[in-house]
Amino acid sequence: MHVARTTHPVSSVFAILAILAILAILPIALFALVVLLPSPAAAAPVLFTGDATADFTDPSAMFFSDVPAIPDVGMPKPPFLAADISGWDMQGVYLQYDILTDTMYVGIDCFTICGDADNDGFPGVTGPELTSLLGNDQPDLGGTESFAVVFDTTQSPGCPDDGPGDVVAGVASAVGASIADFDLYDYIFPGCPDGFFGGGCPFTSVGAFPGDSIMVGGVTLTLFASPSAAAPDIEFSLSPFSALPGFTFTPGGAFSVELNLFGGSIDDDGIGEDEMVGVCFDQTTTTTTTSTTTTTLCIGPIKEAKCGNGMIDPECMEECDYAGLEICDNMMDDDGDGLVDCGDEDCSLAVGPTCSAECLLVTVPCLDIKDDPSIIRFGNFGKPDYFKMHGRILSPFGGFDPTAEEFTFDLHNTSGLVHSITLPAGSLAPSGNKNGQPTRFKYKDKAARLAGGIFQLTGRFRNVSGEPSFPIKLKVYGDFSLALEPHMITQWYGVGGGIGFLVADWNETNRGWKLSLKDIQ
Repeated sequence: MHVARTTHPVSSVFAILAILAILAILPIALFALVVLLPSPAAAAPVLFTGDATADFTDPSAMFFSDVPAIPDVGMPKPPFLAADISGWDMQGVYLQYDILTDTMYVGIDCFTICGDADNDGFPGVTGPELTSLLGNDQPDLGGTESFAVVFDTTQSPGCPDDGPGDVVAGVASAVGASIADFDLYDYIFPGCPDGFFGGGCPFTSVGAFPGDSIMVGGVTLTLFASPSAAAPDIEFSLSPFSALPGFTFTPGGAFSVELNLFGGSIDDDGIGEDEMVGVCFDQTTTTTTTSTTTTTLCIGPIKEAKCGNGMIDPECMEECDYAGLEICDNMMDDDGDGLVDCGDEDCSLAVGPTCSAECLLVTVPCLDIKDDPSIIRFGNFGKPDYFKMHGRILSPFGGFDPTAEEFTFDLHNTSGLVHSITLPAGSLAPSGNKNGQPTRFKYKDKAARLAGGIFQLTGRFRNVSGEPSFPIKLKVYGDFSLALEPHMITQWYGVGGGIGFLVADWNETNRGWKLSLKDIQ
């Protein structure tokens, strides 16, 4: 209800004079407030939701991309598909420092759900593909599952290599640890170089945290949640950040800190791990009380943070930039023409070096696969399809060590990937001897007949028609149902220091496809 009010003329005059008096002194009061309460420019606190990309939107937030900036954690194919991406695959890490509260916010951004090893959408549930490999996807980062961030606090600007880290935040791969143990611990392995996570350093050896490691006091780690479909990323804060061992700065002062990240497990048989090495966060100040500036530095051992932005950045030690170009050794179609690596003439016909995923000029030898009769036979009654090939690449005796190389076979057509299968390094058993070196190498898995996979792979160093060569015989069981057209590209990775490739038109048979010697000569 509106009520009419009457105003006394004299009262109005006094009210006006009072307002004018207040306005007259207001600038002085405001000036005094500014003088008494200097406020350093600081980021607003990060409100975690489990989605790092959505949460770290403040202008001071920094994103460091994994290198290469594409999914790079291996998954056995089959049973997994080419589109499957493991929950160990980190896209990058977000960092944001709040000066007023002395809090560092960290967001590990995974391509899928962090810790969902088999990419079935349910972290902690082992899907049928991983079950067929006798692996496990443990709940709540249990078992040997681990995400960890090593902080090297004793740093100079630019974070030059200076030895191991000082503290580690995360959960260990020690059996018995879980998300409940996600906390801040001493880094107790002084022999571990920056970024080295293999061989139980620092995650699986005796004394892995939690255990012999000592929890760091005086700093509170707050974890948002165990990763899930609703909150797929790992987000946590550390406060007061300046209290980390090794730091000598006070809030508002300059500091540098290097981060090395790890994600992985040995429970998920056949699925790889991921790591980010040499992430350097520099905080500099223009004045001690009024403003701060955060500078993005190049990261990694060759300073490649800006790689892929379409510009050559010499200050990041870049020699080229692959944006819009085909990278010749990453098993992907980078320039969108439907052709991959040496199957793309940008690589196979290159007269000089090409650009790598690290923005360096590299020469990727595209080696012709010679004498390559092959067949694809489609399976009946639910049985897997069968692929067999016999070919060779030129390679001198001892030109590479087959036992030390990961071998990958890819088959593409113009529609995309038909089949891809990888054999981990160390799978080939050596035999024979010449001048103290093995001449023959063999792998066999009888279970592949039914379960799918590489049934047999053999190779040997020998002269063929006067040419020093490494012939290969390969038999694979799996899904080749996408072999629907005659034009196909065969590629071998991890053989002879390059990529063996063959582009050919196959002949259709009543049960599949066939490639004869006369078709490729």
